[in-house]
Amino acid sequence: NPATLNVTTLMFDNNVLIAGINGSGVYKTSNNGSSWEPLNNGITDFSISKIYRDEQNNYYAGTYDGNVFRSVNSGSSWTLIYSSEAGNSINAILSENGTVYLSTRNYGVLKSENNGEVWTEKNMNLNIPIINSMAFSNSGEIFSGSYYGINYSSDFGASWQNRNIGLPSRFVYSVFK
Repeated sequence: NPATLNVTTLMFDNNVLIAGINGSGVYKTSNNGSSWEPLNNGITDFSISKIYRDEQNNYYAGTYDGNVFRSVNSGSSWTLIYSSEAGNSINAILSENGTVYLSTRNYGVLKSENNGEVWTEKNMNLNIPIINSMAFSNSGEIFSGSYYGINYSSDFGASWQNRNIGLPSRFVYSVFK
């Protein structure tokens, strides 16, 4: 019953729609939603907050309880690549050339340069650790949206600058390329 589902995130992979459903995991449809199939093999936390597909067709599923799973086979199976405390919601996931960025509720931005094996915080000059969303520019800079506006990094997340001049509000929930 769609009225009882809490669909939190969607993405397309060619003609397949992938949905993250809080409390139920990840599902796919290839017939415009006439039927759905679960993609939860290996997912142990079904509180899905964000799903993402990178340029190498890896899938990522972040959760409200601070976990991130990666699939290298279009969601057929998943591996846990990041685990945090409950309540450290994963708000955004970005990946490029094996480098993965997470934006979180409690720890700001996390970065892994080895597909999720080791994570480091990248919060220099960020005003608040709650980062709602992130996007790469065409030339590789990172922009993030938070409760204090737009943040900008030209050095792969090593440091950040506010970019709020002229914004009517500092509450930024989403940035998109």
